[in-house]
This record gives sequence, structure tokens and C-alpha cells, in this order.
Amino acid sequence: MNLHVDIPEGAEERAWNVVRAAYAEREVFPRPRPYVRAALALAVALAVVTGALTGPGRAVLGDIREAVGEKNAAPALFALPAPGRLIVYSTDGPWIVDRDGSKRLLDRYDELSWSPHGRFVAATRREELFAIEPNGDVHWSLARTGRISVPTWGGTRDDTRIAYLGAGPNLRVVGGDGKGDRLLARNVARATPAWLPATGRHLLAFADRRGGIHLVDVDRPAPLRHAPGGEVPEELKWVADGSALLVLSPRSLRILRPDRSLVRRIALPPGPHSLAVSPHGHSFALTRRFGPDRSELLVFDAAHPLEARRLFAATGTFTGVEWSPDGRWLLLAWPDADQWLFVGTGGKSKVRPVARVAEQFSQSGVFPGLGGWC
Repeated sequence: MNLHVDIPEGAEERAWNVVRAAYAEREVFPRPRPYVRAALALAVALAVVTGALTGPGRAVLGDIREAVGEKNAAPALFALPAPGRLIVYSTDGPWIVDRDGSKRLLDRYDELSWSPHGRFVAATRREELFAIEPNGDVHWSLARTGRISVPTWGGTRDDTRIAYLGAGPNLRVVGGDGKGDRLLARNVARATPAWLPATGRHLLAFADRRGGIHLVDVDRPAPLRHAPGGEVPEELKWVADGSALLVLSPRSLRILRPDRSLVRRIALPPGPHSLAVSPHGHSFALTRRFGPDRSELLVFDAAHPLEARRLFAATGTFTGVEWSPDGRWLLLAWPDADQWLFVGTGGKSKVRPVARVAEQFSQSGVFPGLGGWC
């Protein structure tokens, strides 16, 4: 006997959208919890009701099984899913992680910053600034009065500059060869400065203590543009094509054009936030809290900041995010689950969890921080 059930037009697509949204908000733990399995079973059951009796329905059901089928987390970091090296901060010191998963513990440096093409690393330790190779070999060092912090390396492969904060805090800049160190601005905010990419000039954005944003040519140290004051930022980042400057503060994210005009202000709830920019175009990723104890990973287009795509959400707090150099993956730090999540940035987001992260980088078992994927 042939059984035929009429399915309303668009029902299968609506069912898939519901299940996909539920999957984006799923709770992922190293050991599956009974209520999670029950929720996934319910989602699949709903899909069966809407369309399993037809040929197209069976195809949709197959996609749902592939999407919600959760694989166990890898017990260790065997490899990065994309080319490049990763900086990781631990209580034992900073690590450099290679594509094949091998890692090297460096000397006791405080902060690191990749050079524009990843050939060298700027490192700080108390009153000293260093230029080192990823294997730890030191090329040069520079000592200055006061603790040195937030180094950031910009420029082209053959003509680079390093900006950093010294005593004051004052903003200073030095050539990539360690020569020409000089004062750029006094009494600035303790926020990471940002080099404007793809211009052929050494243009640097930084914040003052009133929240104003400055853009200067460090080779001709006179202010070019200045944005009015606001909330004092913690971090500045340009999107890859230089079309927007992201100004991250404890309660907001401002998106500015290079001419200092405001594109959008995104209010943020209390709690830690993390920011990463795509290596191409003008997309960026943001982690933020929502609800009493949940966090989400969102991707925005700086040209259309009212629209955001949620890639992942879970209970707990996300403490860092980094974008892979090929643009295909985001690395999400999730200490509540002691996991790293490699989240695909494509249309159907894939998630590759790595378990037991803390013990792989620290003898004390403290969850590590992320410092740049280049």
C-alpha cells in the first residue's frame, strides 16, 4: 500500500531552520548530558513529523542528523585546522603552537605580538622590548624606564614599526630593526593601538584617557584625525580592508570610519568580551554574554552592523577568540568546559572541540589565554 502525506509548502525548510537554530544554541560538554540528548532527540522527532514520509523529507532528515550529531571532543590538540602559528599565554609562560600541533614554550615574556607576516614576534618583559623569532632566538632588545606593555607590530614585510606603551603611560614607536625609538604621545589610554592596514604608510590609531580616538602618521607625528571622547576603550582593531576601526570598551563596541565618523555603537552587557577580525574584507567576530549565564559568538559585517550571525552559544563565559589566517575558522576559548572550539565560518558552521586544554599548557592546570593566530 502506498502512503502519501501532503506536506505544506515550505514546512521542511521551516523545520530545518528551527533545528539549526537549536543546534547553534546547544550545550556542548566533554561528556554528553542526558537532557541534551533528550533535546536533540526531540528536535529529530519534530523533523520526522514534518517530512520523513516523502523523498525530500528523507533528504532533510539526513542533513539534520549530520548537523546535530555531536562527536566527542579530541582529547588533545593534535593539529590546527588551518595554516599558521598560534600564540598561547599560560602561567608557565607563552607558547608558540605550530600547524601540526607541536608547541614551544618561550622564555618568561609578558606579552607578544606577531610581525606583519609572522616571521618575528615582538615581546615584552618588565622594562624591556624584544624582537624574537618564533623559536625563541632574540634578534634585539630595548630597555626603557617603566613597564613596557601592549606591543603591536605593523607595516610591510620590509618596512615595519612597533608601537608600545611605556611609563606614563606614554606611546612610543620604534623601527622593526630596533632603531629610531621615539615618543609619540603622552598620557594615553592603556588600550592596544592599531595599525591601519594596506595603505603603504605607517598610520596608527590610539586612544587618549578621555576615550578620544587619534589617527597619526608615525613618520610625520602630527595628528591627522581625532574622534570625540567616549567610553575609554580596552582595544582597537582595524578590519582587514581598513574601511572601519573597531573600538572595544567594557560596555560598548564603536565602529568608526577612517574619517572618524560613527557607523554604529553596539551596547554590550557586563562581562568579558573578545574581538577578532577576519583576514579578508570587513567582517569581525565578537563574543559577549547574554542572559544570566550564557555567552555567544557572533560574526558581523562592519558595513552592515545591524545584521549579525550567531555561530555558537553555550552556558558559561568565552574568554578569547582568534580568526585563522585563511579565514575559514574561529578559535573560541571556553574555560567552563576546559575546551577550545574550532568553529567554521561557512554557511553551515562546523564545530571541532578540543578537551583538556588547561593541562596541555600549564602545570598548574590554569586555562590559557589566546594571543594571535598568524
